[in-house]
Amino acid sequence: MLALSTLACGSTTDASPSADLVGIAAGAGKYRPSEMVDLTIANLSSRSLEFSTCAPRLERGAPGGRWEAVHQDELPCPAVLELLDGYASRRAVIPLPAALAPGAYRVRFPWMGRWPGDEEPFLEATQLGGTFTVP
Repeated sequence: MLALSTLACGSTTDASPSADLVGIAAGAGKYRPSEMVDLTIANLSSRSLEFSTCAPRLERGAPGGRWEAVHQDELPCPAVLELLDGYASRRAVIPLPAALAPGAYRVRFPWMGRWPGDEEPFLEATQLGGTFTVP
């Protein structure tokens, strides 16, 4: 829980200003290439969200406080969306690629958010945290 309380200091993804917040906390501060990253995904809003840990994206810290996508998991997986109730959390484990340069990284999950209504577009949740370093 301590790791989740520090998420406000992490960077966010670019998302709709009306989107819900999701906190992502890495179990350790440092990981080596090919290791498994243990994550806690926490819904920081009262609304249920849909998400999938399929095809996580790794972003690397860049100059000027930016983040650049460096890896998108391309393994085929079933297109299954899970439901994350309001204020609930789930664990996820993702593998790191073998060829990963040293630096600061964060994990992002595409299509994490909710459908507000039948005729309205999908609202992607703003993802906070999920940072770690590769020495």
